[in-house]
Amino acid sequence: MSARPHLPASLQVFERGWLSANNVLLFDGDEATLIDSGYVSHADQTVKLVRAALDGRSLGRLINTHSHSDHIGGNASVQRAVRLQHHGRPDGHGARGRGVGRGGAAAERRRAGRRALPP
Repeated sequence: MSARPHLPASLQVFERGWLSANNVLLFDGDEATLIDSGYVSHADQTVKLVRAALDGRSLGRLINTHSHSDHIGGNASVQRAVRLQHHGRPDGHGARGRGVGRGGAAAERRRAGRRALPP
């Protein structure tokens, strides 16, 4: 097993278990950006981790890398728990005051069920 890499103070990673997205918190002065919020079943833990890491700073953004439930499930809890200024995906989907993407995790599962399987 290798040693953990030394990360800059402006970057904090919340490592999650198998089959779950990790969360990354980036700091820029007194404001932070959270990358992905994890499963809804982990939402309480995510909120506690984020609050502790913020240590009085504000969460300015929540960015989701994509609309899978292990990346967006905690969005609503994080938004309720902190004064979030903006959330969305890097491709511009999602907007202030609305869910991320087009319909969230349930819509993603429905769309995935309609995709053709490879031969």
